[in-house]
Amino acid sequence: MAVGRANGGLMADSEETIRARIEFTDLVPEGRVMVQVERPNETVICVRPGEMSEALAAEWNRHLAHATRSGRWLRPETDEKPGEHPV
Repeated sequence: MAVGRANGGLMADSEETIRARIEFTDLVPEGRVMVQVERPNETVICVRPGEMSEALAAEWNRHLAHATRSGRWLRPETDEKPGEHPV
């Protein structure tokens, strides 16, 4: 996969796009509504069931699908330690 820098993040080229989606899961730690999990070429926004309607999640998934297909989804990539990441 070829990668290009844009706005401080990495964006996959048109050959392979980074996917993003919302998924409901009971694995979200207690006290949190959502957590973001980054996997190779995919970002999964995990939401605790009952914290977001299924209709809203479906709408957001449509927006995320469009953003990733069009190359507008940017995912920051850094080799820096979390405490050193620029704000």
